Amino acid sequence: MTPMDLFPVMTSYIDAVRDAWPDARLVIIVPTYVTPVPYEGYEQFVSALRSYGESVAATVIDPVADGWYADVDLASLKFEDGVHPNAVGNAVIAQKLVESLTTSGVIREARPMGNSPMNPSGFFEVLRDRWIVVGISTVLGLLAGVLLTLLTPTTFKSSTELFLTTPGWGTPTTLGNADSSPFQGDEFSQQRAGTYTRLAEGADFSARVASRLGENGLRDIEVISVRVVPDTVLLEISGTADSADRALQLTNAASDEMNETIRRLETPSGTLIPTVQPLTVVTASAPTSPSGPHTIPNVLLGLVVGSMVGMTGVILAAARSKAVQGIDQLAAWTGLPVLESIPYVGDRGFAAEEGAQSAVRSSFERLQFNRDLIGAGTPASPVLVTAADKGEISGFAGGGIADAACALGYSVVLVDCNFRSSRAHIELGSPTSSCRTASSTMF
Repeated sequence: MTPMDLFPVMTSYIDAVRDAWPDARLVIIVPTYVTPVPYEGYEQFVSALRSYGESVAATVIDPVADGWYADVDLASLKFEDGVHPNAVGNAVIAQKLVESLTTSGVIREARPMGNSPMNPSGFFEVLRDRWIVVGISTVLGLLAGVLLTLLTPTTFKSSTELFLTTPGWGTPTTLGNADSSPFQGDEFSQQRAGTYTRLAEGADFSARVASRLGENGLRDIEVISVRVVPDTVLLEISGTADSADRALQLTNAASDEMNETIRRLETPSGTLIPTVQPLTVVTASAPTSPSGPHTIPNVLLGLVVGSMVGMTGVILAAARSKAVQGIDQLAAWTGLPVLESIPYVGDRGFAAEEGAQSAVRSSFERLQFNRDLIGAGTPASPVLVTAADKGEISGFAGGGIADAACALGYSVVLVDCNFRSSRAHIELGSPTSSCRTASSTMF
């Protein structure tokens, strides 16, 4: 029987798989022997398989074309029968399969541990896995915004506007003179306005305003601001205080002081008409609602900053972490197959409830099966089981692995190196020693 005789059966099975999982990524590995020499009819079989693979959107891996067994000591890869791969052969096949899958784009190339670039998919996975951290940070940001609002005193703001006229420009005698036209007067007023805002920033101006109010100085919460309305000759004068009436008084006093200051500075000696004359065009009034604190902006800012800090923190921590995040990552970094993932039952160990015990037993049974699948002829070697935190998980896992090895016919020596609180012998049911008899002796 040739491979082409089995081709209809293979395609029928793969068609059923595609119908059951239409969105799945299918990979077809051409069946070969552990040799770089193709068997009779191999090229025809591969050609037919590639054509079929295109029809079902499957990736076809050809071990011979990819050189899986080229420049390799074939004898070291097989059992004594010279056909089936041993443990070394299985490891080589696994490594070559990873390389072929990477080359064909089925899996991403493994990167070294730590400081690896974060792709968009990994970004969202990290946020999903650590959403509690981001949530806590967002809540803290929200509380910070609320606290800022509560600690900010309530303030009121009143405003008035002054129009800066130039009496010397725009008279009938100056309309025909380009140097004294109304347009030149506006430009002159805009230049002067910048000087007035600088004068209002000084301590002397604030002191004179306080003197008009009959006080020695402004209160800590009180603020006077003067700004030029863009592209105009208008000065906006504002006063901020802890009450509406006080804000109105402060604004009127600042407006009167600015009027007097401009007239004093802009009236040439020996004349009565100032070069720039301020006129009040918007009268100040008592505000009807507070101008601060800004509750909604503070809360929104807290939410945004809190969430950004949380997301940045978890992303940086994940990018710099050298911890293994899953069995796929472990397999990619080590280049070795992961035989099984044993559920973590905390410090309860063998004392865990029946449901947890059942899940753990099932995982160890799969470990036995996978270990047997790799090859029972693997030479004996030490296996180190460690845990990142205190507890009995390392002894618990070590005992289970020892059981699995015993079931495969190995003689196992189990050494509990937890010298401070050794419990392996208790968990294994021997209160006076760390020895246990399974399908073969464990010392």
